[in-house]
Amino acid sequence: MRRKVWFMILLAGICGLVAQADVTTTVVSSADTGIRSASATYGADTFMYIYGASSTYYIGYVRFDLKGLSISTVVDASLKMTVSGGAPRNDTVVTGRYGLHGLNNIAGNTPQNWDEATLNQSSTGLEVSWSTSGGTLDLARLTNLDSDDSTGTTETLVAGTGGAYAAGTTITTTGAPLVSFLQSRVDDDGLVTFIIRQDASGARGYGLATKENATVEYRPVLTLTYIPGGASNPLPENGAVVNKDMLTALSWNLNQPGIGKCDVYLGTEPNLLSMDKVTLFPAGSSVAINDFAKYSAPLNDGTYYWRVDCYIGNPLPNEPNLPGQFWSFTATSTPVITQQTSPAKQFKFDSKGETAEFTVGLNSSTPITYAWYKSVDNANNTPVDDILVGTNSPTLTLSNVTTADQGYYYCKAANPGETRTNPARLSIKRLLAHWKLDGDAADASGSNLNGTLFGEPVFAGGVNDKTGQAMVFDGVNDYIQEPNSFDDFTPGVTVSVWAKPTAAGSWARFLDFGNYDGTTYSDIIYLSRNSTSNSLSFTVYGGTAGTTITATNAIALNEWQMFVATMDDQGNVVLYKNGLPIQTGTIPQTPAIITRTSNFIGRSNWSADALYAGSMDDIYLYNYALTADNVADMYSDIAGNFCRTRPAYDWDGNCKVDIGDFATFAAQWLTCGMYPECP
Repeated sequence: MRRKVWFMILLAGICGLVAQADVTTTVVSSADTGIRSASATYGADTFMYIYGASSTYYIGYVRFDLKGLSISTVVDASLKMTVSGGAPRNDTVVTGRYGLHGLNNIAGNTPQNWDEATLNQSSTGLEVSWSTSGGTLDLARLTNLDSDDSTGTTETLVAGTGGAYAAGTTITTTGAPLVSFLQSRVDDDGLVTFIIRQDASGARGYGLATKENATVEYRPVLTLTYIPGGASNPLPENGAVVNKDMLTALSWNLNQPGIGKCDVYLGTEPNLLSMDKVTLFPAGSSVAINDFAKYSAPLNDGTYYWRVDCYIGNPLPNEPNLPGQFWSFTATSTPVITQQTSPAKQFKFDSKGETAEFTVGLNSSTPITYAWYKSVDNANNTPVDDILVGTNSPTLTLSNVTTADQGYYYCKAANPGETRTNPARLSIKRLLAHWKLDGDAADASGSNLNGTLFGEPVFAGGVNDKTGQAMVFDGVNDYIQEPNSFDDFTPGVTVSVWAKPTAAGSWARFLDFGNYDGTTYSDIIYLSRNSTSNSLSFTVYGGTAGTTITATNAIALNEWQMFVATMDDQGNVVLYKNGLPIQTGTIPQTPAIITRTSNFIGRSNWSADALYAGSMDDIYLYNYALTADNVADMYSDIAGNFCRTRPAYDWDGNCKVDIGDFATFAAQWLTCGMYPECP
């Protein structure tokens, strides 16, 4: 008899151990973005740029979603970040330059459900304060997970091929502080945000890969070992907004066999003592709203919390040994968004008969009325100056789009309660300006972006005397200032200029468009000489750093040459000289949509840079990337026929296979190299 009792006790213990066996899983980040501008966003970038000097300049936000894992207790964890390469700076990564912090869920902090498509310096919470000299973290609002400052934290750095500055370098954080922080987030809502900064002083930077990185193994990874709870995969999903008239039941998955009973709680606050309870014995995976004593379908508008506690073992314990976590949902009578305005951005050509189309998805138990609006600037999402452009359909179609159609579009849906979708951007691809420089700085494109001449410029014969006149800059005080404009380069950019420089002035500009308020430089795009070398550079500068693509030995003095820089919407850059590509590269930061007020030809926004000396002619500016064929056409229109692709049998170098090449071939007729003799 005694053996039987001990056997039953042992069996019950084994069942308990099986039920609570550790689970290890790996989670890739659900959102990640670099924060380095008050207006631009970088959630779609393939890396976060981590850069610092005397204080934090550029930082990274990384979020993991653990809601669906049904974690009871976090046993162990590791966070691995990987260097991406391709950043504006790619300095050696050391643990002293890697500062990791956990974002606490306290009033005033950035909410855990932040949107990577909109988060920037102007929308972060009180955990970081920004100024013209950078940003400063409020460590009292964060959990310190940095090995330099946190006892129990370990950071392991493994250098990539080529060294600790190279792509593939990893830095992995482990230890009790990380486990404790993750447990606190699991016990809250399951969303976990990490903030990463360059922790050491000095102007050093590097890129950390995001979930958008094409190299899958580079993406942020959180590995967890945990004791699972009993219930997971809630419906409604945690944090969901649902139409109250369509919600009749709550459901979930049970993670393992042997669960005998479940207590299901529902209430308006996450407090078991105040929540209504339904007990399912035997255990089940759903419960009707009407089964609760205090609630019935449809629920009133508001936010609700619910939880499923499970019991496993034989006999069942008195307390749940598989406790759940609090989930929430918001019940509403207004239409529920199932798909935000899509696509989020699109590009169309001006006046070419193209059609733009936006679509939304909404859910409602009653008929929905749709109203589509256009916002020019999307300022604070306020519709004061917004224009009604469509009704009665979840799809907005804009036919024969022109420049006037450029802007943000969103939908307001009502049933009669009202819901507004996120805005989507329509950008119009077009020629922004064409400055012929035929005796003045007038814009020939029709955009009326006429420049103002400064200094004592003179005008002389243009390119090979085929383009009218060209402007001659003396390198002392001559330049052109362009009016405020040039805001949207989302589709890309093309700068084309014919130039005949006479001096190698340091960082002398062909074109420099951006913003400078006397203190801060921002949102600048420029084509220039690289220092005093003969190299051509194209740069996009965000605020405290930029990315430059350079073609070496491209610029010749005292001769006409056509330079073109193109960048597409993905940041892929091609530099051309005389119709031919000479350099490629990638610029990760997309230029912000912002009016540029400090715009020059022949002058830099930085006073230390030299003014351009020499002639310039026939300058084009587009807000999209011209193709290689477009560039070749532009060059040949002025220069005439040129050798773009040399044939394989062009032996005499005249760019065609002709009698001269046959003569070269014939002169070597029957020449033999066989050994020991020719037949």
